[in-house]
This record gives sequence, C-alpha cells and structure tokens, in this order.
Amino acid sequence: MRNLLILSTALTFSATANAELITFDESAATNGAGFGLTNEYQSLGVSFTAGFAHTYDGISDGDPGGFGIDGDGSVQFLGIRSAQPTVRIQFDSSVEQVSLRAIQGGIPFPTDSLNIVAWNGLQQVDAHFIGFNFGSSWITVNLSGTIDAITISGTGTTGAAAFGIDNLQWTAVPAPGACTAFGLVGLATLRRRRA
Repeated sequence: MRNLLILSTALTFSATANAELITFDESAATNGAGFGLTNEYQSLGVSFTAGFAHTYDGISDGDPGGFGIDGDGSVQFLGIRSAQPTVRIQFDSSVEQVSLRAIQGGIPFPTDSLNIVAWNGLQQVDAHFIGFNFGSSWITVNLSGTIDAITISGTGTTGAAAFGIDNLQWTAVPAPGACTAFGLVGLATLRRRRA
C-alpha cells in the first residue's frame, strides 16, 4: 500500500511543462504590409489582436520600419507603432510563466511608456509598467500566475509611440499524466479490497 501511494504521488508530479518560444523570425517579415499580426502562430496555441503590430526587419536588413533597432539575438522583431498602440496576445489554454523582451523604437522620448498586463479571464494576474527613460536597450519582462491573455499598451508623447517585442516565451500548465489516473485507480482498488 505504501509503495503504491509513493508511486501514485510520483506520477502525479511527473507531468512536465513544455516551454514554447516565438522569436518572430519564423517567417518573412511583413514590414508593415497588410493587416497586423493575427493567427500566424495559431499552431502554437497563440493568437494576436494587433492592428498596428507587424513583424519587421531591423537595421541589419535596412530598417524598413524606421525603428532603429534589431531584434534581440536576431534581425526580426514584433514592431508596434501607433498613437496608442495596443496588442492582445491570447493563449488557447492557460499558461503559468510568460517572459518577453521589450525595447523602445523610433525616436526615443523619456516620457514614452509601456504597460504589460497578464490576465486570467477578466482578472488581472500580474503587470509591469516600463518607463523608457533608460534608452534603447532590450529589457526582460517576466509575468507569472495562471495566464490566458496578455495586453501590451504603449503611450507616446509625440503622437506615435514605437516599441519592439521579441522572444515571447511561455510555459503551459501541465496536464496530469495518464499514468496518474491508473495509479489512483489502483489505489482505490486496494482500499476497496482491504475494506
């Protein structure tokens, strides 16, 4: 009985969480052409609502968006430019940890800002406010909790805030393994026999 309980407990915690990563280099950059990013990453369980968000080539590939930056570790990045830019990232199923890299693009103004909020339904789970008075360098933002969506909102003093997002990474909430169910059935059977 004791061995079965230990085995059942071990199997309960054996489900592994898989980390996923979007580098925005997975396909050719749109550089502002067409509609914004939407379901290009649906196969990973992620969709975007971002009218002014496109994948851009950075300065190493001619800087067609005029952001004056390269991606973090590569040339491409998700670029957003608008008077009040907002991007919503929706996960098909809940995730636990999200990290991303953010940078101010275009002409830097110290009063430009970025607000990144993690949501679980209508409840705010985590948030980070970034004031871009540090210059144009990539920074890491980490969000935690049970998350099903993220909103990224920028504010610009010149009428057109510009910022870049790169290396969006998340960890899915692990589902209990099938072995856990078998272990619990075995435990219930043993208890019934002894009763």
